[in-house]
Amino acid sequence: MERWRSEQASASTALIRNLAAGLGLVLVVGAAFALLGTRELPDGSATNGGESAEPGDPGGESDAPAEEQDPTPEAPIVPEETEPEEPEDTRISPESITVQVLDGYQQDGGDAAGAVTAELRELGYQVVAENPAIAYEITTVLWTEGNEDAARQLAEDIGATEVREQPGNLSAQVTVHVVVGADRAS
Repeated sequence: MERWRSEQASASTALIRNLAAGLGLVLVVGAAFALLGTRELPDGSATNGGESAEPGDPGGESDAPAEEQDPTPEAPIVPEETEPEEPEDTRISPESITVQVLDGYQQDGGDAAGAVTAELRELGYQVVAENPAIAYEITTVLWTEGNEDAARQLAEDIGATEVREQPGNLSAQVTVHVVVGADRAS
């Protein structure tokens, strides 16, 4: 029986030695294939047997020998240039804007205020009233509540630089008030 145990121990030892040798051989062969299969491309990237070494690159194998494969990566896809979209016309129809023209420069007998009134009508604005006002140096456009955009548009159309909310003592029935100042005198 002792001989049998000795043979069993000997067989087990031989089996372990053979497994260890086989595992060592697999590791050596795998390392050799890994080293031989990897090569550096002219752009500095590496390839492994025709497959890309770049993460996320689909790579793939080619039927052409490695020496004949084009190592140049594909150019990135550039989207076609498109013309910027024109902003939608956000202008308010001048016909829908009611205006009171106030003469803040009365030294010319109303000529400056009359010229602004004519300009506004030519642009399509609804001038509904013309009245005298206190003296103003700079032509000023005043909006009634909720009509700031209309006032800014009108001011741009006539080249007025002062635009603000009306002080509250002017009619709320009118969209915009234009106080013609001394800067419009001829």
